[in-house]
Amino acid sequence: MRATYEGLLTVAHRRAVDSAGRVSTDPDQVAAGWAAVLAATRRQMAWLKYELEIPDVGQPAAHGDPALMAVAQPLGAAADLLAVQDAVTASVLDDRVSLVAARAAVANIASISARSALNAMTSVSRRRRTVEQRSLARHLRFARRELEPIVAQESNGPFLGALGGLAASMPAASTETYERIAHAAAHWQRLHEEIPAQSLLTRDLRSITAQVRTAAGHGRYLVRAVGASAQRLGFGGPAILRLRKANTALRRTDASAIRTTAAWNRHVSDLGGTTSLPGEFAFRELHEAVRGTVALPSGALRSTAELIPDRWTADAVLEAVDELVHSAHQVAVMQQRAVFDLVTAGRLFVSRSQAIRADPAYQQLTVAPIGRRQRSWVRVERIDFVPELTESLAAGVDLLGEAALACRQLAHTDVQRRPTRLESPTRIAGPDPKRRPRKAVAQRPDQPDPTPAVELP
Repeated sequence: MRATYEGLLTVAHRRAVDSAGRVSTDPDQVAAGWAAVLAATRRQMAWLKYELEIPDVGQPAAHGDPALMAVAQPLGAAADLLAVQDAVTASVLDDRVSLVAARAAVANIASISARSALNAMTSVSRRRRTVEQRSLARHLRFARRELEPIVAQESNGPFLGALGGLAASMPAASTETYERIAHAAAHWQRLHEEIPAQSLLTRDLRSITAQVRTAAGHGRYLVRAVGASAQRLGFGGPAILRLRKANTALRRTDASAIRTTAAWNRHVSDLGGTTSLPGEFAFRELHEAVRGTVALPSGALRSTAELIPDRWTADAVLEAVDELVHSAHQVAVMQQRAVFDLVTAGRLFVSRSQAIRADPAYQQLTVAPIGRRQRSWVRVERIDFVPELTESLAAGVDLLGEAALACRQLAHTDVQRRPTRLESPTRIAGPDPKRRPRKAVAQRPDQPDPTPAVELP
């Protein structure tokens, strides 16, 4: 359901092969289409730590030859996918073998597109070729000579390894029932990750606890529905074991969430105030998407046979559960880190009795009491003052991690490397902003032509 780097390159390669014989003979259309392909190739090669020496043929336009624009679209999407990776997932760009393979794959796609465009420019008889067609043909020959050595570096065929598993930050939006659940879950996760921890109050964190618990419950209900139909639909033994593992982990997550809720109510307070997080509204959309799937208009739950009628539906459900449980796990991680940051920053209060158990020095009132509140609540800056809360949060994160791994294995997405905004945004690769600007070929009439003057037949 999420686009992967290898998947986008596969689509681009297929479209490049299909472009043979379909490129227009109009030099303006071809130049615009090739400029789009070249720009996407150059940008992607920059993320792959390689600078192309092919001069630009012009500025990419919104409209160009359809066959070439169809190649430029997935190439540009692949470059965007590399751009949205975080410092952890993008660490695969340090693997030289994968880098060489990716460069070869991208250069091969661009070379095939250049060959299709060159064949279109030389398909006209020599007498009838315009000046524009001849100039563009020379440029395309030069481009192919620059690209072919890059392709030849990977003699055994491209093997992208972990680099091919880099995934988009969001699944594709769709009107399909289960894909809508997956997109709503990812949207819920993204909105929560955008909120700074210092702006959260315990009211927000209590709400997040309830959201995670409900999302895990939705995931468990869908997992149990698939598990009840597993033998009927022909699932093998390993898949059934993973379904049981996911169900068990999600059930234990519910118990951990109950302990977390109790810890919030008994031991922790904050400086007061009210907030309304965007993630709460996104969670309502997620909740409605799940309820609309598993429940009838009357409110009664659908039977398992009606909810999972065939294997295709079961696979779609598992893909949705994968995104749902993964998002719940990431939100739980965000909550755990927020609690740590708030406590160490002195933004939370704990009950005096709780503080005394951790440090007897808190039996004395602080120097600056603040009314009755100070007699029962004290500010702390040590995480060991809230053991019940931190232990239950850590247990929930671990259990959701186990469930998320089982769900990814069931959905066959365990090879994906999904970016998250929880990690440092510092990137280790990218285009060099100091790269000298390139001039269009049409603006350099005095440049010596590196190609022979003989035209192709």
